[in-house]
Amino acid sequence: MARTGDRSVNVRAAFWHLAGDALGSLGVVVAAAAIAWFDLEWADPMASILISVLVIVGVLQLLRDTVGVLLESAPADVDTEAVAAALGKVDGVRSAHHLHVWAIDSTTAALTAHLELEPGTDLHTAQEVADGARHLVADRFAIDHATFEPECHECDTPDHLPVGSDPHRATGH
Repeated sequence: MARTGDRSVNVRAAFWHLAGDALGSLGVVVAAAAIAWFDLEWADPMASILISVLVIVGVLQLLRDTVGVLLESAPADVDTEAVAAALGKVDGVRSAHHLHVWAIDSTTAALTAHLELEPGTDLHTAQEVADGARHLVADRFAIDHATFEPECHECDTPDHLPVGSDPHRATGH
């Protein structure tokens, strides 16, 4: 699951650029030989079409990955349900929710999540729990940029509603 430099969009784009050049040169030589020795005049356009198809397939994969980064999509190789389940099992965490994972670039994922901590957790312990959660997602899911919001109660309590929301809606009063 680890993200490595060989998955970088930049490296893959450079590879396809060089591969296109190399295949183009090879195609010219092979087509020229086919025309010269066997009078196969269709060899040149056929080589061009084959090379174009190969390069287009590679470029479409690059385009898909690049659009995913630009749209801040969740990386395909990160199972957000597994991440939430693992975070919920961290010592001191009652639940993990409001989990968001997105791609910063083609090799780096980021994560934010709320961690509901055990009642009575002090600030120092909350920091230790968040540090443990950060190490977990880095080691197990290759997410090196994680931000956690520790909570002392469930999100839907009136004390933890979004700014501008109606506190009476959450409690039914």
